[in-house]
Amino acid sequence: MKSSMLNSSGAPSSVRTYWNNFNKRYSKNWDSYSKNQLSHQELGFIDKFINDGVSTVLDIGIGNGRILEHIICKTKKTCDIYGGDISNEMVSICIDKFASVGKKCKFETFDAAEKIPFENRKFDLITAIRVVKYNRNWKEFIINAGARLTHNGVFVFTFLNKNSLSIFGNYGTKVFMLNKREIEHELTNAGFVILANEGFSILPAVLYHCRFLFVQKVVLFFEKLFKKIFGKTLLQKEFFIAVTLKDV
Repeated sequence: MKSSMLNSSGAPSSVRTYWNNFNKRYSKNWDSYSKNQLSHQELGFIDKFINDGVSTVLDIGIGNGRILEHIICKTKKTCDIYGGDISNEMVSICIDKFASVGKKCKFETFDAAEKIPFENRKFDLITAIRVVKYNRNWKEFIINAGARLTHNGVFVFTFLNKNSLSIFGNYGTKVFMLNKREIEHELTNAGFVILANEGFSILPAVLYHCRFLFVQKVVLFFEKLFKKIFGKTLLQKEFFIAVTLKDV
């Protein structure tokens, strides 16, 4: 893997503070009908890379455990689950939430742009959903994750598309964006092979949280329509990307 030339810290203390303060309230972000349907679509993308060969999984940016819960359900009983977050509050929530799932689970607080713990263990699947965009040192984040993949292991992560309405969004803290050509260029240069790149959500996020169910269903209808018209990535807010390492 090629190393990044960026030397600054990955996620500033403001990001850690933001998520520590958000903690349990983040789960409510996915309560609406339209956000719940969007979550199912996102989880379906991850499912493409879960098979019987997946025996170790790392979820970076575990939050309240939305992705973790799905991975625990979808992987085999002997699969070891690891996870972490820059927020110690989020980690505490997940330790309590998954204390009795019947699988080996280990969670720690860490900044993936600096170092991923767990004693240099390799992972068949690594996920970082709606996380990388908060790191100004996002190149180091991605490279560090790639270095922990097993042979043919897959890293699934998301990144904001700057050619979308997301440039007008309010994320509570600073975020970083690239267009499709830029992110794919960076990944190729870093030694990755891109397995898939698909976007999710075009319309402004506020529409997903509308309290009227009819409006939420209309939003989902137009999301599907726009995707048919514009394709899987054009104008989409968030890229969902799956990569593996090039064979040396």
